Amino acid sequence: MGEFLEFWSGLFSTELWPARWNCGEWTSFHGWLFIISDILIWLAYFLIPLVILSFVDHSKGLRYRPVFYWFCAFITLCGFSHMLDAIIFWFPMYRFAALIRFLTAITSIITVYVLVKEMPKIVKDLVQQAEGESQEELKAKVLTLEDELTEAYKVIAHLRDQNK
Repeated sequence: MGEFLEFWSGLFSTELWPARWNCGEWTSFHGWLFIISDILIWLAYFLIPLVILSFVDHSKGLRYRPVFYWFCAFITLCGFSHMLDAIIFWFPMYRFAALIRFLTAITSIITVYVLVKEMPKIVKDLVQQAEGESQEELKAKVLTLEDELTEAYKVIAHLRDQNK
C-alpha cells in the first residue's frame, strides 16, 4: 500500500529520474528524431479522433456510436503517451507516463471488447444494406428493361402495320 500511495503523491515528480537527454548517450540528431517523431504521431493521434467525432456528430441515425467513442478514447490516449515521451526528454514525469500507459491499456482492452461485441451486428447490418441496395438496383434495372421492351414491342408493332 505504501508504494501505491507514494506513486500518487509523486505523480508529477521529476526528482527521482533524470531527463531522457541525460539517459544514455543521445546525439542531437537521435534525440530530436525521437522528439519530432513523437510529436508528429501525437498530432495525428489528436486529429484522427477529431475527424471521427466530426463524422459522428454530423451523421444522423448513426448506429454503434460507442464503438466510435471508444476508438476516439483509445487513439487519444495512444497519442498522449507519445507526447509524454517527447516531454520526458526535459521533464521526467515517468509516473504520470506510466499512469497514461495504464489508462491506454485499459481503454484498449475495453475498445477490443466493444468491437468484438458489436462487430457481428455491424457486419450483419452491412450485409443487409448491401443486399437491400442490390435488390433495389436490380428492380430499377428490371423496370428499365421492361420499359425498353415495351418501346421495342411498339416499334415492332408499328413496323408490322407498315408492312401490311
